[in-house]
Amino acid sequence: ETPGATAIYVNNSTAKMTAIHELGHCCSEGSNGRVRDLYQDNTYTTFTVNKKWRADPSDPIPTDFANYNGTTYQSDPVRDGIGYPSTWVTYHCELTDDTVPDLMDDYTRASTSDRYKCRFDKLTSAWYTDRIRVKLDR
Repeated sequence: ETPGATAIYVNNSTAKMTAIHELGHCCSEGSNGRVRDLYQDNTYTTFTVNKKWRADPSDPIPTDFANYNGTTYQSDPVRDGIGYPSTWVTYHCELTDDTVPDLMDDYTRASTSDRYKCRFDKLTSAWYTDRIRVKLDR
């Protein structure tokens, strides 16, 4: 609910990735972009970095997801291999590694060995990298 705050369920077999997943939420913010869970089909009124939505689930997923700092990032038309349910309106950015789920998606569906290889998508990675650089240059 509040960017910059996080709680981690420690009795979790995926805790290694859960900490980084939750860091993904807490490093975002309401006014400059939030990083949302990709395993839920919900829309928001605040700017969301890693998720967009269509008016209707039958509308095609656009090829281009976003343009950020002069780079065009593509959409992930197959939801990192998990697949989009036919009722979903949301869609996500292209993966950094298309062999494993996005770190903000349901990475627990990956095999145990691949679960620990999950990464943020290309746009979210670039966005976080820029935020870290700004903080380091202060």
